[in-house]
Amino acid sequence: PPVAAPADVAALLRRREAAWNDPRALAALYAPDAVVQLAGNPGSGWARGPATIAAYLADGRRFARAYRLEPVRVTADARVAHVAGHLRAVGAPPDAPPGGWFDLTLARGPDGAWRIVAESPVPRRVPAQPTIDAAQLVAMLDSARIRRAVVLSGAFAFGGAMDLQGAADTPERRRARVRAENDWTAAQAARFPDRLVAFCAVNPLEPFAEAEVARCADARAFRGLKLHLDESRVDLGVPAHVERVRAVAAAANARALPLVVHVGNNRGADAAAHVRTFLDRVVGAAPDVPVQVAHLWGGGGYSEGALAAFAAAVAAGDPAARRLWFDVAEVGLMMQHAGPRAPALLAAAARHMRTIGLDRVLYGSDGGLIGHQTAPVAWAAFRDQVPLTDAELWRVARNVPPYLR
Repeated sequence: PPVAAPADVAALLRRREAAWNDPRALAALYAPDAVVQLAGNPGSGWARGPATIAAYLADGRRFARAYRLEPVRVTADARVAHVAGHLRAVGAPPDAPPGGWFDLTLARGPDGAWRIVAESPVPRRVPAQPTIDAAQLVAMLDSARIRRAVVLSGAFAFGGAMDLQGAADTPERRRARVRAENDWTAAQAARFPDRLVAFCAVNPLEPFAEAEVARCADARAFRGLKLHLDESRVDLGVPAHVERVRAVAAAANARALPLVVHVGNNRGADAAAHVRTFLDRVVGAAPDVPVQVAHLWGGGGYSEGALAAFAAAVAAGDPAARRLWFDVAEVGLMMQHAGPRAPALLAAAARHMRTIGLDRVLYGSDGGLIGHQTAPVAWAAFRDQVPLTDAELWRVARNVPPYLR
């Protein structure tokens, strides 16, 4: 059963909860030499230092919804404290099993404040994601009466936040894995050329990123490039990261490859500033190709700040926004995690979609992934939950992006 923590220790736990998926707020909670165990697996190693720890913990898919730290054991003296307990999703039923477990060691800093020096988050294990081949995907499309789909390579994950093997790999070995993943995706899409279109992917921070974009373009098996900035640990507040993404976007533009981008970087007060950086520096480097913002506001939990900034840029006629498209992949699923706030957030999302213009909004889903909705269920959730008129829904359903025409 849960136990009470001393007031100052409890205050740190509340700050840790409030910093969910906010890398800057998370970094402030850790001592300079702090370590965090990767994925709760002793064989996976450790992240060291506040910046690395914050990037790891703030990944939008690692903790996809807000959670509470519920202590079951607390010991503390004047200098050191130890807390162990359950991770519980905010809004979960009281009798639901915990989403995982945690173990924290705290120490008082020179200023007298508690900081985390060691942490072991242990998420509840889920089954491994099974392979989905082209035939299975086409069957999903048929069940949802969807005629064509874009298949996005998952190669961006190698060298990223959830790639536990990649941290120990050389760039050459990671590059081989990226190439194999991209080539597999292209081969699967080629089995149904009238139904499927492939996009390659790469982590833009990798030293071989531009070369992989060139290889994909030369293969003539891909219609575009997928970037996942959150998964690739890109911080749009770091100029060196921005320049790497900009270089990759420019490489795609030079080879006429449209972009689909999970922008991320949209938690907290910096959301609007990061949208501005994305528009000016990344979209600005790809002036000749469509740029599609994934998950409407850029991915992760709903971000009013990011979506409002995108909508405002479109409404103002911002030159960088004139070639933007927006997809609604997983909007219905993400809103399920919002609890009683969901209706208000869905209304806000619909309002911003109207500001953007429904002719720029594309239907999409991450259907087939474990924990995600299948294509028919995802469409039903979008249709039933987002307060759009039938005519507006029909418009979204019929929109076709330039790279599918």
